[in-house]
Amino acid sequence: MAADFTVIVFTPEEPVSNEARRIAQLLESGAADRVHLRHPALSETDIRAILESLPADLLPRITLHSHFELTDRFPVGIHLNSRNPYPPEDFAGTLSRSCHSLSELATKADKFDYSTLSPIFNSISKSGYNAAFKLTDASLIQALKDSNVVALGGVTPDRFHELHRAGFAGAAMLGYCWPDDPTLFANRINETLKARNSLCSNS
Repeated sequence: MAADFTVIVFTPEEPVSNEARRIAQLLESGAADRVHLRHPALSETDIRAILESLPADLLPRITLHSHFELTDRFPVGIHLNSRNPYPPEDFAGTLSRSCHSLSELATKADKFDYSTLSPIFNSISKSGYNAAFKLTDASLIQALKDSNVVALGGVTPDRFHELHRAGFAGAAMLGYCWPDDPTLFANRINETLKARNSLCSNS
């Protein structure tokens, strides 16, 4: 796998069946470096239950989008967005954020381990949420040199090469990774691994 290209998977808004087991598969297989728990409607109790269902050694590779108080009990990261824009005081774990413009991306970039920028391609999971950037745009290319940026929005493994060439530090996938069918889910893991291995062999 390319050491300089991170792969992240975001969960859907609504929990999926056997979610904890699937998260473990994504991480243990090497298909994903991190998984973001993105469940805005779930309670703190619900999110805690997911964390408690995961192997303890995988928790440092999980990032929360809400209920940041759980970082007192679990060694997880935090992702800031418009709903939850501030981390707890003295938080020292992995910190990331959502960005939707180059100006936003440039603000306090050094405070974050990475930032997601979206939508890079037309979204798979959200109808009408279309690409807002061109990978050949000079301003984007320059911005990617100055920040640790992960591409989000319509990303599939076959896009890894062009994202890597454009200067992205990694890719985040959502809609592609969560088919209901277990066999198709396993196939998506394999396709992701193939794309990562190909990226490594050609870098």
